[in-house]
Amino acid sequence: MINVLLPNHAKAIYNEMKQVVEERIGQFDVKKWLRVGLESGLLQEFEAVIGVSPYERSEQRRNYRNGFYVRSLDTVYGWIEKNRG
Repeated sequence: MINVLLPNHAKAIYNEMKQVVEERIGQFDVKKWLRVGLESGLLQEFEAVIGVSPYERSEQRRNYRNGFYVRSLDTVYGWIEKNRG
């Protein structure tokens, strides 16, 4: 529809821009974005429950950090490997 309304030189520019955008979207790593978002959210929630950041001492502390380990996760986007670093 958009190609009907544009002059020939604008059609070429539009099609080139559309191709670049589609390529960049294809390069977007959904699994990495999801892994980073989940890790960040879970750590923030953990700090909210405990009441302090890692290695912080406070009289308002509500619990203790006993450590944790990383896990992999199966999602609709595929298997998300645990962060190794």
